[in-house]
Amino acid sequence: MLVLHTSDWHLGRGLHGYDLGAAQAAFVDHLVDVARAERVGLVVVAGDVHDRAIPPLSALRLFDEALSRLRDTGARVVVISGNHDAPARLGDKAGLLDPRVRIRTDPAELATPVVVEDRFGPVRVYPIPYLEPAAVADLLPEVALPEVDAPGDGPAGQGADADTAGHGTGPDAGLSALANERGGYRASTGDAAGVPAGLAPLAVAEGPAEPPFPGMVSLFDDDELAPSLIPAPARRPAAAGRGRRAAPLSHAATMRRAMAAVRADLAGHPGARSVVVAHAWVTGAAGSDSERDISVGGIAHVPASLFDGITYTALGHLHRPQRVQDREQVRYSGSPLAYSFSEAGDAKATLLAELGPAGLTRVEAIPVPTRRRMTILRGRLADLLTRLEYGEHADDFIAAVLTDQARPMDAMTALRERFPRTLVLRHEPEDADAADTGSFARRTRGRDDLDVAADFVGFARGTSATEAERELLATALTEARLAAMAAEAG
Repeated sequence: MLVLHTSDWHLGRGLHGYDLGAAQAAFVDHLVDVARAERVGLVVVAGDVHDRAIPPLSALRLFDEALSRLRDTGARVVVISGNHDAPARLGDKAGLLDPRVRIRTDPAELATPVVVEDRFGPVRVYPIPYLEPAAVADLLPEVALPEVDAPGDGPAGQGADADTAGHGTGPDAGLSALANERGGYRASTGDAAGVPAGLAPLAVAEGPAEPPFPGMVSLFDDDELAPSLIPAPARRPAAAGRGRRAAPLSHAATMRRAMAAVRADLAGHPGARSVVVAHAWVTGAAGSDSERDISVGGIAHVPASLFDGITYTALGHLHRPQRVQDREQVRYSGSPLAYSFSEAGDAKATLLAELGPAGLTRVEAIPVPTRRRMTILRGRLADLLTRLEYGEHADDFIAAVLTDQARPMDAMTALRERFPRTLVLRHEPEDADAADTGSFARRTRGRDDLDVAADFVGFARGTSATEAERELLATALTEARLAAMAAEAG
């Protein structure tokens, strides 16, 4: 069976105000073409179908169209909700869909597999939607858990289950007997190490990767919250004698309970091939600037060893395609489009995983066609506007980092004359002094208002305030003080 793994479509999302609807529709065309050409048996979408809890109508229509067209290729389709999706809204029509299309958003059903048949027999597919610990503590299936807390519930990198002690260790090691013999890895266009093109393991990151330049403009407003982070109703006490501990406060503990339920079902089907579809941040995987933080309410990372013994684990949430800690069977497909400039160099892909009679035989990266590149240009404004080598980027999405000593006037207007899709502009003088990292109170203590205001002019423009500008500032400050005194006097 061929499994086509994709995730993080974020339908309805733009890029710094630029509409990406046409690019998202082109990706759906590409996905349908791949499913048909490769005769895919199963398509899995590992969460974050939409970008917001209430997506625009165009995004809803595109999702409906994608499901219908993928079904018409003859493939089964399994979709889970991610931290950007509103589970109730995404799954509201799940019961009305063709049985070949399953949308799973209810944590209570995660141990009830979707069974897909191929010529070698059944494949048990376990869809695990995004699990916000505080919201799902009382919704997960009841399973017996070890009396002693398994390691790895603390911050990533602490405890034996932080995946530094090797594969197959820890409390889940004894359950690895459920694993099938997996075939050797083969990449159709890989390197000598057998890693598919565009999927070389990235540097281990225990948190979001550093942006390519400091202060990258965020794609999210500060007041945006994932639908799953809306305060949940008060939890009821755990039933005595049923093997449940107190409600977990970490993603690791929550996912451990979920995988215990999956393994309990698998235990009744020895030798069965299995696919887990999950939306989580797994320890050792590298993020980018465009994923929403999911650490509110608990530690975000979950250990990769939780998925040991699963034939293939299709992950969503992180936008860079990658395998996790060299586990060939634990993969992020990444987002089909770049949603921040920190992804400018990423090779976007969908993953084609082949399941043979004994397990996973190969994983192939299918490149997603790029409609428009994302490019970071750095240099003096005059050079960016005149040098020939920059001409090839005229049609790209541009983040410009200007290194002029003084901040150029109307730089964005000038840049957009040559690069119409310039979206981000920063000023970083090449010979600027190291930034003062002290607190605002410390940097302004003992200084008068005029000096503070004049320093701000220098910071914003890159050159010190002139005497004439200081006089203007002094006049404005005096008028403000007089106005304040008059207001107090009534």
